[in-house]
Amino acid sequence: MFSTDPELFRRVTVTRGSSGGYAYSSAGSTATITAELKDATDFLAPGQTISFRQKFGYQDNGVGRRSSYILSMTPNEKFDLLMSY
Repeated sequence: MFSTDPELFRRVTVTRGSSGGYAYSSAGSTATITAELKDATDFLAPGQTISFRQKFGYQDNGVGRRSSYILSMTPNEKFDLLMSY
């Protein structure tokens, strides 16, 4: 099963109908989903160069315990790194 952390998305857009699919391929028959991801700087406070987030959760219908990790850093102005697991 594919899963991702919703915190990683800046914006998700759903375009109904086949017209949105032609911008990306000819296979979009019902809808096109466009997702824009956040940058590492979106997870940093002003003046910070590195941050680490860890979230824990539990669900009683399915997998049970869940966790996710986000590491973000900007060592200089030309490079930023965002890792998620």
